[in-house]
Amino acid sequence: MEGQTIYSTFDCLDEIFLFKSDEHEFLYNIITNYSHVMIDLEDDEFEKLINDNPFVKSLLKRPDKHIYPLKKFFDNIEDEDLSSFPRDIFLLNKSKSFCDSRIDKYGVLVLNTDNLSNVEILAKRQYRSYENGDITETNENNNSSKGWQSFMRTFNIMPVNSVVVIDNFIFNNPESGINNITNLIGSIMPQNLESNFQVLIVIDNRNVTYNFENLENLKNEIQSKLEKNVGYEINVGIVTHPLNQEFHHRFSISNYHIIKSSYGFEF
Repeated sequence: MEGQTIYSTFDCLDEIFLFKSDEHEFLYNIITNYSHVMIDLEDDEFEKLINDNPFVKSLLKRPDKHIYPLKKFFDNIEDEDLSSFPRDIFLLNKSKSFCDSRIDKYGVLVLNTDNLSNVEILAKRQYRSYENGDITETNENNNSSKGWQSFMRTFNIMPVNSVVVIDNFIFNNPESGINNITNLIGSIMPQNLESNFQVLIVIDNRNVTYNFENLENLKNEIQSKLEKNVGYEINVGIVTHPLNQEFHHRFSISNYHIIKSSYGFEF
């Protein structure tokens, strides 16, 4: 697994390793098994820890992951556009209000020392099975939700600022395909975001069904439908491939979650 990068203060990292067998076991496994680590230390401070700190030494010994000092980045964290790090996790010595504001602004996971256990949301696995013709609908506070909106209301897949949808056959019927994909993506998108929301759709084009004009029209219509319900810009891209193989599962990949559907996204 490629994993992501963890941007962590030394205090947060120290706590995670000290309580790795207890409250921070899941986060410890994310860091040690899957993540590059950037830490809020100067180069000379980091050099001293290489010899003295068992946690840093253990991270340095990993064959395919690395740890680097990056003090300047942390010193200027308030001015950083964190939306540029869509798969990364930030563990900071900042107030909860600061971290929550960055989650809302940029759609990335930002935790402070007192809320590190919130990363457990990434460990949850949810599964629902539906038969053809089943109805999914929820009513809450006089608000009715159907289809993907209803389905997603039972989960917490935030934060999110981007999504990749892989479905070879989503546009076999263009009208229903556009409806399905806008319903799916619309159910994932946050209500507020201070950065652009990125969408990438991957489809099969072995039979050269789609030319540039077709794809441009699809992209523009999807983008227009999605932007109607939010106050931020959405960038949609469509990629086609000619691979001579079948992908039976359809996937939707957000910053930190994967949705897999065996029979498509029509819901």
